[in-house]
Amino acid sequence: MRGTRLLVKMATLCAIVLLLPGAAGAKARNVVTGPSQAMEFRLHGSHGYAISVFASGRQVSLTAEHGGSSASYTASGVVSPEKVEARLGNLGQISLQFHAKGRPKMVAPDRGCSGKKGTVESGTWVGTVDFKGEQGFTSVHATRGRAEFSKTPRWTCKGEEEEGSLAGIRWTSLEASANRGAFVLASRIESQAHPSIDTSFFVAAIGERLGGRLSAVRSISADAPIDAFALTEEAGSVTSATVSPPAPFTGTATFQRTAGSKGSWSGSLVGDFPGRSNVALAGPKFSAKIAELGG
Repeated sequence: MRGTRLLVKMATLCAIVLLLPGAAGAKARNVVTGPSQAMEFRLHGSHGYAISVFASGRQVSLTAEHGGSSASYTASGVVSPEKVEARLGNLGQISLQFHAKGRPKMVAPDRGCSGKKGTVESGTWVGTVDFKGEQGFTSVHATRGRAEFSKTPRWTCKGEEEEGSLAGIRWTSLEASANRGAFVLASRIESQAHPSIDTSFFVAAIGERLGGRLSAVRSISADAPIDAFALTEEAGSVTSATVSPPAPFTGTATFQRTAGSKGSWSGSLVGDFPGRSNVALAGPKFSAKIAELGG
């Protein structure tokens, strides 16, 4: 679940940076990527879900997305330039062969990165992709389609130093988690100078093992007016906060500060995730903490 929390935090931070004029990140370290090879393609699932398949190393992932909701299933499998195979438990299977067409396209390292060129092969896959999500939230059956197979050597990308400020902007972030694999992140942004960016944003994720080597991560998100994240303060410090996010969330949850930045997280908040409905997102099994930046 640690990886899920990091991804959720990164996604939320990116959204915040886009919303805040003049806000920028701190100095970034060099990042080394690859070498790797991967196949990727997209399909149309039922009920408006977009299905993507990504195979790399010895893992195959199928992700279903619709609006702010997603469910990603990852299984051990066989991945090569010629074929991809993986079983998704009783939810389905992926078994296909890839046929490249034309010459590979050479791909130079991204700007700010160094290393040898990579390649991307376009072509057609033939075989079977069968998937039926829990509670029938989506399904897909396909026997062929377009795909790309990429090979990326080791690239080293330099970080850039940027300068920025949160002056005049107040950002309150609240996170709650439970040992059973549920995580909630709520953010509140307000600015007297830029009232048009006042907003609140909510993300929740649950991770679980579905048996064997199959795992799933489900997430939901929603944004709302700023009053959906209400604060109670004393002497300029938040003592409690109540969130009431819109669908696919229902109910409310309240943070009560106990010591330092930590506190309790209680209430009736639940989330409807793809394949899992009415998941409790507050209660005695949760711990929570709050952070404030700017002002």
